[in-house]
Amino acid sequence: MREQHEGNIGGTASGTPPEGGPGVDARDARGLQVNQGSGNSQVNNFGQPSLKDDLRNLNVRDIESAFDEFCKRDRGRQLWLLSEYPRSDELLNLICTRAGYEQCADLLYGMAADRLMQRLGQLQQEHRTEVLKQLATRLAADTEGAPARVREYAAASRGRTAQMLVYMSRLHTGPERGRTTTTVRLLPGPGFILELRDDAATILLKSLLFRYGPAAPDGGRQLIASPTQEAPRLLEQLVTLDAERVTAILIPLDAAMIAACLRHIRMTFARRILHKVSADYTDRYEEILEKLPRPMAAALLGQMSPTARSRAGALDGWTTGWLWIDACLTLLTYAAPILTRLADRGGRRLPATEVRHEVHEIWRAATSHAVKDGDYYRKQRNQLALSTVVLLLSLVVAIALH
Repeated sequence: MREQHEGNIGGTASGTPPEGGPGVDARDARGLQVNQGSGNSQVNNFGQPSLKDDLRNLNVRDIESAFDEFCKRDRGRQLWLLSEYPRSDELLNLICTRAGYEQCADLLYGMAADRLMQRLGQLQQEHRTEVLKQLATRLAADTEGAPARVREYAAASRGRTAQMLVYMSRLHTGPERGRTTTTVRLLPGPGFILELRDDAATILLKSLLFRYGPAAPDGGRQLIASPTQEAPRLLEQLVTLDAERVTAILIPLDAAMIAACLRHIRMTFARRILHKVSADYTDRYEEILEKLPRPMAAALLGQMSPTARSRAGALDGWTTGWLWIDACLTLLTYAAPILTRLADRGGRRLPATEVRHEVHEIWRAATSHAVKDGDYYRKQRNQLALSTVVLLLSLVVAIALH
């Protein structure tokens, strides 16, 4: 009886594997045929030696000659041999050294997620990093299959999947709506970032929030502390899920980067992050506020608790003394983010009602710290009168000189 090994992504081929070994991944088994007789299993591929013979042949050779024999086999056989060969870890590292990282990635890409992560674990650290970069390149090009693959990879290993996404976000150096947008789309949900270890979560979030500049002459990349188009929505989703966890992930970033994040999200979400910073990371609190435009920092502080305001030092109570001037200056600092929210953000335009609500909240926050009593208004009246007198005198002097 003949059976053709076929199946779906991530599945195993039908039939009993030779020597009682693990089933062959469906994609890995295409083109192989199993001839099952009584009491034995013989696998042939158009007259080539059986899989058992191939494995026996590798086992009696040193690793160098085993590599040479391995390279002569087709991909389906190579994948089966990797699953059965006792020295597969040495073989994989030798593939990286002798054949290159692209060849290793070509061999691994398409494996079921659990097997892929197992094979990655067999690689030396320097090899694993380069192979992950190659796998990220293949994911970026796999426009149809990438979302499903990333979900499978994340279920098998969140950490290595996060590394792939980081490398993928760095592939594109062009306009904002490039590789970073694609990487955000491939995330297995915003909660995936929150489930990572602190250091891994910070690295991934940083790569998704900020754009990378052109490649430097030395081959490096210069980080531009400018949020990507997807950054506001992603941050707001994360804050909604767990503001405390998001704050812990952001804290290791440079203060200017954190301030840039606060500038581009709605005031409600920025205030929640600042509350957590003022309570749990007091040493960074003033540093972050100093990186914000003063009108914006003052407006945010106006919405904070008395304790949080007292920790802001000289920034607390910043004002020109004129409510409407304060409010206009604050709106100007938010102008670019507000206009960005009106534009297309990942296929969704922010409703105009939400923008109007944001503008109203900014105006209210910018004027809320003022003391609205008689002394305050008398002070404003005196300042206005003095300004008027100075302007009139200047006008008289200018006329007299002419």
